[in-house]
Amino acid sequence: LMSGVNMRIVTIGLPTIATALNADLETVLWVTQAYQFVVTVGLLVVGRITDMFGRVKIYNLGFAIFTVGSLLSGLSQNGEQLILFRVVQGAGAAMLVANSIALITDATPLTQLGFAIGINQIVFRVGSVVGLTLGGALIELAGWRSIFYMNVPVGIFGTLWAYIRLRDVSHPLTHEKFDLWGFLSFTVALTALLLSATLGTIDPSYFPLAAVLGTMSAISFGLFLLRERRAADPILDLRLFSDRLFAAGNISLLLMALSMGAVTLIASLYLQVVRGYDPLQAGLMFIPMEATFATVGPLS
Repeated sequence: LMSGVNMRIVTIGLPTIATALNADLETVLWVTQAYQFVVTVGLLVVGRITDMFGRVKIYNLGFAIFTVGSLLSGLSQNGEQLILFRVVQGAGAAMLVANSIALITDATPLTQLGFAIGINQIVFRVGSVVGLTLGGALIELAGWRSIFYMNVPVGIFGTLWAYIRLRDVSHPLTHEKFDLWGFLSFTVALTALLLSATLGTIDPSYFPLAAVLGTMSAISFGLFLLRERRAADPILDLRLFSDRLFAAGNISLLLMALSMGAVTLIASLYLQVVRGYDPLQAGLMFIPMEATFATVGPLS
């Protein structure tokens, strides 16, 4: 729920944030990019660490870090500070996202797992709808900082509730080691890729640097694949992708994220900057798409 709210609420607030902080387009885009980047890298790291040290501890810590990151984001005085604090928020979100499905899997019989994950998807989409509508209303009534402050009381409650109620039922793999070189090569590959894409769209004079960064990303990703094939305790076990269903599920998620991420971000900017809609009106435009996901999720 928190992940869905936060993902959409910031997207719908980007034009207002840009105006308030006097930030250019590239800076504002990195407000979302920095968060997604840390979540992406963090999912690999957190997933591995939770296998080694226990899921509940990392989940509890994630709630606390997410709450602190939300508070700091609301206190930001310029675009650069907001990007930095979104990195903190993303680190906490990665701990929550990586563990939520794992905790559900631990607690659910295999015969009901598909339905349980469908319910989880509904909650995420409900959060998206709430983020789009509540976010627009909050921005109109209380300013853009309120979309970050609203996470704080929920985060405090979640941190305390998880600490009191949750208990690990899985057994940590304490004998295994963390694959540091795999983590570093993946991080370099993803960082260089995002920087290349960003610089390549700013100005033609940046094309040579963007090409160098793109090449660096390809090389780093190649090294990551080689490392994971040979590592005794890989951060990502590539043998999982030999399962056609597992590979197909991940490819479909990749394609969905590419299409929906692009449409949502560009449409939000278009509706508010070009067409002149306020944040609430723009948020309402996205509800049919999110509502469809929430309806079809449990049925599928």
